[in-house]
Amino acid sequence: MNCIFIGDRFYRDSGTIMSSVYEINPNGTHSRTDWGFIGIALQNGKTVNIRPATADEIKLFEDHLAKFKETDE
Repeated sequence: MNCIFIGDRFYRDSGTIMSSVYEINPNGTHSRTDWGFIGIALQNGKTVNIRPATADEIKLFEDHLAKFKETDE
């Protein structure tokens, strides 16, 4: 399981719609995950790699958060 950490503020600022961690799919897309799913993966013997998001990845999620906020207003 390969994940990126984008920061807790995304979880808070999105009203919990977004997460602070995302799994990187084999095709390069991202899937929302959380610390509970990471714990389950570890309990099941899976290796979990977590790294800080790059600036480009943060920008992608900033854009997603901005769009979410536009539709939420």
